[in-house]
Amino acid sequence: MASPVLAVDFGTSNTAAAVLESSVPKPIILGGDASMPTTVFFDALNRKVHYGNTANRMMLDGEAGRYMKALKSVLGTPLMHETRILNGRPMTFVDIIGNLLAFVRREAESQLGQPITRALSGRPVKFHSDDDARNAAAADDLVACYLHAGFESVDFLPEPEAAARCVQQDILLSGKGLVVDIGGGTSDFTVFKVQNGEIDIHLSEGIRLGGTDFDRELSLNHVMPELGHGSTLKRAMVEGELPMPASLFVELATWERIPQLYNAQTRAEVDDWHAMATEPHKLARLQCVLEEELGHDIAAQVEAAKIKANVPDAASSIDLSLIEADLNIGLSYRQLSESLASCERRMQKVLAAIAKEHPDVSDVLLVGGSSLMDMVQRQVGQHFPAAKTQSHNVFAAVVEGLAYSAG
Repeated sequence: MASPVLAVDFGTSNTAAAVLESSVPKPIILGGDASMPTTVFFDALNRKVHYGNTANRMMLDGEAGRYMKALKSVLGTPLMHETRILNGRPMTFVDIIGNLLAFVRREAESQLGQPITRALSGRPVKFHSDDDARNAAAADDLVACYLHAGFESVDFLPEPEAAARCVQQDILLSGKGLVVDIGGGTSDFTVFKVQNGEIDIHLSEGIRLGGTDFDRELSLNHVMPELGHGSTLKRAMVEGELPMPASLFVELATWERIPQLYNAQTRAEVDDWHAMATEPHKLARLQCVLEEELGHDIAAQVEAAKIKANVPDAASSIDLSLIEADLNIGLSYRQLSESLASCERRMQKVLAAIAKEHPDVSDVLLVGGSSLMDMVQRQVGQHFPAAKTQSHNVFAAVVEGLAYSAG
């Protein structure tokens, strides 16, 4: 009997896997759940690597080590093949992501009782919006990661098309459907119609925009100014001031870039800024973040505040007491909407183009965790006012659709 093909939804925020058994998707349990956060923690004390919820817990508990998230965002970038020392070993992101996928493969083999050599993986329609060269490089990188994980072969299916296949099984659609899949790193849109039991894809479009981008905008607008972003430096030898360099703050607000800042050179540079800062107390906070490696802790607080503020009249706050006692930054629904206005405009542009080409969409299916953002549902309602819109199997539609296709 041939071994099953493992369906894998390797996402920016979460990873899930499944196989088809008796025509029904069977989830692979990863760390106790049907999906796990796409996170890695390199335990410096025991020289071990932990994934998912365990990695998150060790980071939040302040264990010594290196935490990584949003690994998928690195695909197709120069960072992918840079070597870094982790737990005393030289590694690239091909190794890091490949080892995470190997963990998923081993869990599947253990639960199914047989070897797994083939995978059907989801992928965004576009990894990097309209950059064809980087999209091709990202696809090649992902193949390399699966091969590193011990799979002999891997095929790919665009994630919104996989979600459409799941919808086909669960919902009877009489007209044209639109899947809006907003994940952690990308937004994908697929227009389809079910004809004679088969999915007929009319359009697939994607942009590099997702939940981690929302987090970055919120962090840059609300957190980084409290660490010195937008402040000034006193000129040496002459009167006047210089603007604070911005690139470090952008990296500190970007999930996948945070680990690159934990080095002696960056800390020395910030020490120099502190000596020349017009607001030295803010630079002292930045020194604390780098010295204590609190970047991902801050990002987690931003993400939590974003979720709470995603309701009109909601009141939320970003808790930064781990940096300084009583340091909390208020975040209202209005402030959330204002900070994400540029993200909303990008989404509006894509949906407007789809609505112009396919005005007869009768059903809109929202999948992916970030599709729960109010601005997404607002834009869908504006561009497809006559369509029936529903959130469907938000976190599992892609992996279940992959399982149907793999089976």
